[in-house]
Amino acid sequence: MRFQYVDIDQHRDTSLSLFQYSHWASSPEYPSYVKWRNLPFSILKREDHSIGLFTDSLTTFTENDEVGVAFAHRNSTNRFLFDYAKTNFASFISNSVTPNMYPELTSKGVVFKANQAIPPNTELTVDFNAIRAIFPNDPSVNVVIN
Repeated sequence: MRFQYVDIDQHRDTSLSLFQYSHWASSPEYPSYVKWRNLPFSILKREDHSIGLFTDSLTTFTENDEVGVAFAHRNSTNRFLFDYAKTNFASFISNSVTPNMYPELTSKGVVFKANQAIPPNTELTVDFNAIRAIFPNDPSVNVVIN
């Protein structure tokens, strides 16, 4: 995953796995604003000090706008492929009982759409049960979204 961020010295690029990113985000060196390269998202620390996916400082989504696509592949046994999900923006989406997005399975993958207006610098959330419902009887989905 490629990210851009600005620190005191300069604008920087970095490419990290989800595990590496999570480790970096828990360190004191983590910058206050990290923008996802070429996408309208930022990854910020939440109030509980975990990290979450937010709209960037310029982007607004209106109701039913496509926010993003999480490429979901299934193998020959129709199981959700765990490793593939860790390479896209959906790995940072938080669970919520009052989500601002909903998932929809399409030929592109799992499309996340806004179910309300989402202003800049807003955390992006989805009800994980709605994702589970897209992949019924597939326990591997629980590994990905928990």
